[in-house]
Amino acid sequence: MRFSVPSLSLLTALAATLVLSGCAALYPPLGWTLGAYAKGEVVPYVLDENDANVSACGTGNGLTQLMASFGRVVKSPDYVLFYTDLLTGLCAEEQAYEADLRHWRARQQGQSVIARDELLQAQRWHALAAERRMKAVGALTRRYGELDERYCPRLRTRDDELTYMVGLVTVLQAVRSDLLSGAQVGVPRDLAMQAMRSSTCLDNEKWWGVPQAIRATVWSFVPGSAPDGADIWQAYRQAGAVAARHGATLPLTLFALGAGNQGRDNELREALRQAAAIRAAEVAPPEPYALVDFISRGQLLYLSDQIWIEQTGARTPAGALGTFPGESRRPAANIQGLL
Repeated sequence: MRFSVPSLSLLTALAATLVLSGCAALYPPLGWTLGAYAKGEVVPYVLDENDANVSACGTGNGLTQLMASFGRVVKSPDYVLFYTDLLTGLCAEEQAYEADLRHWRARQQGQSVIARDELLQAQRWHALAAERRMKAVGALTRRYGELDERYCPRLRTRDDELTYMVGLVTVLQAVRSDLLSGAQVGVPRDLAMQAMRSSTCLDNEKWWGVPQAIRATVWSFVPGSAPDGADIWQAYRQAGAVAARHGATLPLTLFALGAGNQGRDNELREALRQAAAIRAAEVAPPEPYALVDFISRGQLLYLSDQIWIEQTGARTPAGALGTFPGESRRPAANIQGLL
């Protein structure tokens, strides 16, 4: 009796099938384990860090695709993906800001061709930031529900509330990034209105005045969105007073962005001075969310750099946040004036 000998290619295919099927069985538990580890350990660790560059361009860029890939074999780890996409958006924005500053320096020095090229480069990075932020918003809504729902989501823990609040700020940043890109991405503008309504689901005092600052920012970005009789700048100042009590600067960042969007130079400088006063008071930022405040301070420094470069060609000198070209250096405003 004769038996045929299997070919080498057939044996190889059989071995590969066995190996791959075995690995496939391992993927779901591996995905659950890594997802749980990232949620329970990586996200809190990153939030407690104050090195925004490592977190945004290291952790964000390094982990996003790995974590997203587990969505192919287990339930998508949306809580973690929200943070990794958020961080990759910040990394892209950092590149956009650097190109923006080179654009403003070239303008200040009369180099129109270089200024235009840097502006185009900045728009590309802003578009990428908008795309990444929309991915973060997608993860947020898969986790907590659409922002246009009539009812507030069930935010079971303090971390859920923080994530939701940062998510609403990310919505505004996505809209702004798209505007700065020249609307290359097409971020729906009504998302800002939805974020404004959703901000009422959060306690303003507990979250450092950020919910009120979100509403004021939408008023400043979307014409006709403010209620009758609402005073945008007074709302920002009230949010800033709450922020000062907590040592937080995020509401002042939103204040500065809103003022910049409206071309209100006096209010922009006011926001930067208030933020400098909070920093000078050396009130510890809300723990354990040091990264949120550190990122906020980076945004404030960029807005200050823009003013300095437009007028002098150089960035804000060390320790000079809250002061401006042509002004004598003076001690930061007393934080008691904000309370």
